[in-house]
Amino acid sequence: MKSTLCHKNFVCSFFVLTLGCVLLFITSCGIVDPVERTHENIYQASSDFNYEIAAGAGKVLEISNINGPITVTGVTNSTTVRLWGARAAGSDTEADAEAFLEKVAIDFSESKEKISVETSQPNETNGRDVSVVYYARIPYDWSVKIENINGACQVDSLGGEVSVKLTNGNTLLRQIHGNAYVAVTNGQVEGALYMPANGHIQMRSTNGLIQLLLPQSTSARLSASVTNGSVQVEGLELSESKGTRRSIEATIGSGDGRIELATTNGNILVKGM
Repeated sequence: MKSTLCHKNFVCSFFVLTLGCVLLFITSCGIVDPVERTHENIYQASSDFNYEIAAGAGKVLEISNINGPITVTGVTNSTTVRLWGARAAGSDTEADAEAFLEKVAIDFSESKEKISVETSQPNETNGRDVSVVYYARIPYDWSVKIENINGACQVDSLGGEVSVKLTNGNTLLRQIHGNAYVAVTNGQVEGALYMPANGHIQMRSTNGLIQLLLPQSTSARLSASVTNGSVQVEGLELSESKGTRRSIEATIGSGDGRIELATTNGNILVKGM
């Protein structure tokens, strides 16, 4: 009986010892689930790009990005579309950063209607930092359509239509003389706009303020509302005005165009300039 008990104790001790060694071996080898792998992003690989394309008759530039800011500027009498910037990938080793950067591409397509530029990269980055920074110069009378997930957007000196859709990032529009449509989830919207005759401005944000500067000669029907915040109008003569601290409907000038502003969490400020 004593011999049998000792044998069982020996087997149990051997099993526990063996299991411990196996776990120690696995831990020391650093085996982890590849899906859960994270990168300290100590090393960064980057590559610049620079393209110039004949403007053609399309008059629309589309840019779709995932991570990184976008800046577009209109140039009077320009006959080309110039696009430049940089791709970057960060990882815990130089080799991995370089290898992953090769998977990040700038895809171009051109048609009679438009020039389209899109960031292409793997859906799973496993913690690596990946970004593409875009700068573009286009003819002044062109229109631009921008979509971005993470990154700010700036559009300057443009006579065509501006359309911006962001998930996380601020939008700044300056010296815009065309219609403007902006939708932001998390970020503020600022703009200095000169509406065309019977023009349309629409700005919406879920979390962030909206600040709009308009010439005192603007003619439009204004509608602005917030859920948590306040609406304020300064330096513009309003008629047929009605509203509360959180919403307003009014006529600026003869009310030829339309201005629609709305945010859930944030203030709205409309100022004359």
